[in-house]
Amino acid sequence: MGYYAGLFKGRRTIKNQLVPDGIGAQELQGFDQGLGRRLWYNARGEVKEVARLIQTFTSTRHPDLWRGIGIACGYVGGNQQENLELLLTASGHTINK
Repeated sequence: MGYYAGLFKGRRTIKNQLVPDGIGAQELQGFDQGLGRRLWYNARGEVKEVARLIQTFTSTRHPDLWRGIGIACGYVGGNQQENLELLLTASGHTINK
């Protein structure tokens, strides 16, 4: 649902951050993971842009949005290690080497 809403109702879902009727607190996690996938595609894989988009949402939604971005990034592939490290840092996690 989140990916679909971000794709076909992007202004409402991303810019205005409205959640469709019928999405309750339990469903919001999955919704936001799908929306995070869509944000990755909207940002065209640009870490700084996707981080900027996420910052516009309330912080309680960030973990699931980041999770969706990670899923999208994993499915798309072709990312360089440097880009993946930037993504991890932007999400607020540290790199353990």
